[in-house]
Amino acid sequence: SVATKDADDEQYSLGADFKVTFEGEEVKAEKDEDVATILYSHRSKLYHFIKEDNYGDEVRTNYWKERGLGDIKIMQDKKTNTCRILMRQEKTLKPVLNCVLSEEVELAPNTSVKSWVFNCHDFSDGEVNLVQCAAKFKTQEIANEFRDALNNAKVLHAAAVAANASGDASEDASGDASGEG
Repeated sequence: SVATKDADDEQYSLGADFKVTFEGEEVKAEKDEDVATILYSHRSKLYHFIKEDNYGDEVRTNYWKERGLGDIKIMQDKKTNTCRILMRQEKTLKPVLNCVLSEEVELAPNTSVKSWVFNCHDFSDGEVNLVQCAAKFKTQEIANEFRDALNNAKVLHAAAVAANASGDASEDASGDASGEG
């Protein structure tokens, strides 16, 4: 068809009607706050320790690589009450740290009083990797608040894991007693 000009709007029409069709189900994206209670949140810079890395022809060893800048959050799941640490890159919101707060997560002092080092099983990249992280804060006071919040959350997490385990055991026992097991 020939393009026509509408004199009022100064727009062109090609004479064809296009209809947008979408087939599929609407997926509701849940925010962190929808599924978990935020126990602690503060701006931080996160680093991962790299033991060995190839960069072109150069082999680099034993260095800290910056993973991102953003809010590091200690969160408690609303259903299971388990706790985890989540940090997203500030501008892209890509997860740079996502780990369960198990008893293996132990804070150790770093060379700076404004940062803490810890090992964790991170699954921010879609697969579980044991990584050594350092979280650096603006002041020593903020770093100490993070330490206190993390230690409190570890207690909550351990209690939730114990409660969930005993709940699973009692469900198994009641299922066996009713002949369903």
